[in-house]
Amino acid sequence: MLTGTAASGLFLRYNGYYILMLIAVILIIYAVSGIRRHSVSVKNTVIIVALVIISMVCMKWLTTSLTKQYVAKEISGRAKYALLIQQLGRCAAEHPESFSDADRGDIEAVMGIPLEQVAERYDPYSFDSLKGGFNVEASKTQMTRFRQVWLKMVKKHPMTCVNATLQQNYYLFSIFARNSRYYHSFYNGSVEDNELWNYSDLYTISASREKCQTILLKGYQMFEYIPFVGLLANHAIYMVILFVVFLRVISSCRLRWLILLMPLLGTIGIIIIGPALKLHGRYFFPIVYCMPVMLSALIMDINILRVNFEREI
Repeated sequence: MLTGTAASGLFLRYNGYYILMLIAVILIIYAVSGIRRHSVSVKNTVIIVALVIISMVCMKWLTTSLTKQYVAKEISGRAKYALLIQQLGRCAAEHPESFSDADRGDIEAVMGIPLEQVAERYDPYSFDSLKGGFNVEASKTQMTRFRQVWLKMVKKHPMTCVNATLQQNYYLFSIFARNSRYYHSFYNGSVEDNELWNYSDLYTISASREKCQTILLKGYQMFEYIPFVGLLANHAIYMVILFVVFLRVISSCRLRWLILLMPLLGTIGIIIIGPALKLHGRYFFPIVYCMPVMLSALIMDINILRVNFEREI
């Protein structure tokens, strides 16, 4: 059930289409090499590749239909520039003198706000505070100039840009990060004090539900303090497990395992270049949900190799 939920979370999102493309490419490579070694039948290969392609077509149709129905295309497009926006926001906060008047105009044309407000709204953990004014109707020329300004800042302040991405995603790599205030090396008071995003008028919580949330939150915080077991509430521990599994796949040259890992590796890539991870654990849930199956498959594979090795001896 968890793996089914994870698969739905992976493939029923707009990004799932690109993950399926990667899987299809690796499947074709695996099939070609298997057919040459006569270890894979042509019939089974055609069936599997066809299923992946059909899934891609269905995925594309579903996302296109939903996009048209809910007019979501204009909103989702800005997420593609999350990494650029986050890095430019940090550069604006730390190096405003590096931007020329032309650069400021190019940024305002796309961001919808002047550079000074970009610096004020910059949040080290999420680009949500900057996406509100994003001009979805910006022309191709304006977007090209926007990307050119970003490339200029990357060349001038590479470590600032790297830090912007690392600080937004440190939860993926630090097993010592137990709350959202760890590694707070950058602080902008306006981000904490203003109310750029106040949804209290849109979302109301009943008193009973609020009590349940409080109880669950306290229980979760207590769970975090349990030695060793509490690490299960940490993103990074699953990254470590996935890294170990990946090393196992590479060292044993088992390409079919790489096909199984590709959805998870693709998800990690999307998370890193995506808009936010802080307080948005749902982006990481597919990886967590797949872990029981991944570990079980790895253990079974190791046992099969051990049995075969003992037989040969």
